[in-house]
Amino acid sequence: PTDLSQFMRLRQCQRYLRLQLQGHEAVNRVFRDLDLQQQPMPPLLTRSGSRFEHQVEAELARQFVVRDFGAERERRKSQRSDNPAVLEVLNALQPGERRLLLQPRLRIDSADAVWTMQGDVDLLDVRRDEDGHLRVLIADLKSSALARVEHRLQVACYAEMLDALVVGTPNAFASIDLAVLYRGEVANDAFASEAEQQKRVADRTRAREVYGLTAGCLEITDDPQLYRTEVRALVFDRDSQADRIAEQPFSEVPWSLGWQCDSCRYGPFCMREAAASDDLSLIPFLQPAEKSALRSCGVTTT
Repeated sequence: PTDLSQFMRLRQCQRYLRLQLQGHEAVNRVFRDLDLQQQPMPPLLTRSGSRFEHQVEAELARQFVVRDFGAERERRKSQRSDNPAVLEVLNALQPGERRLLLQPRLRIDSADAVWTMQGDVDLLDVRRDEDGHLRVLIADLKSSALARVEHRLQVACYAEMLDALVVGTPNAFASIDLAVLYRGEVANDAFASEAEQQKRVADRTRAREVYGLTAGCLEITDDPQLYRTEVRALVFDRDSQADRIAEQPFSEVPWSLGWQCDSCRYGPFCMREAAASDDLSLIPFLQPAEKSALRSCGVTTT
């Protein structure tokens, strides 16, 4: 799920997704051979996200019945999935009961068993209503000013995984809501549009009403099916985009350079290749579609 979210944030860079699908060992070997280092996530962003998550989790634990799977894995020194434990929680829920699960690790195979998807869900809010129906809200915690498309796509991944997890069990869901619980704070709201400011106020009110949070904004996705359909096309369907990208020869996978590459772990690799081959990506402001058009006409270098 994190890989697909990053794929969207990097303007759907197919080379990024191909390198991720190859596996870390193969990519690390390529980087070692070229004497390159992968570009890490800036520590300031990592620390900011961690602080926000801990703050929200602490507030939730004071008000709800919470099970922290992340803490349990740390105590057990285990990296295994929590699939069986999540199913146990669902089976044990009685009508009218509600549980908040923090950081459960789900692991699911795609329909054609080509890909294994694994991810830690920040917040899994499950309840059984008085009629005995299971309802769930899946939320991802983001230390960002706004909820973005890639955040919603990541939560949609978890929804597909959760649905796949309960296949063959009596735990079908009556509803699955997708949400992003984002920090929402900005240094100066004057730079935000009026619509953005109003949305933050509404989402902050919702976070307070639904979870009693003093920090953060809760956006519940209006059209979850739209994002779930996109996830299926990316990974879960047969002949998915991931299947097609993985089957292409590496040299034919489209790629380009842009502002988004500054935060991509593979940026040094693409920069080195562009310089060595005099690639069209060295032309400032050249768009991916323009690069593809030039290459189709036989123009491959500056």
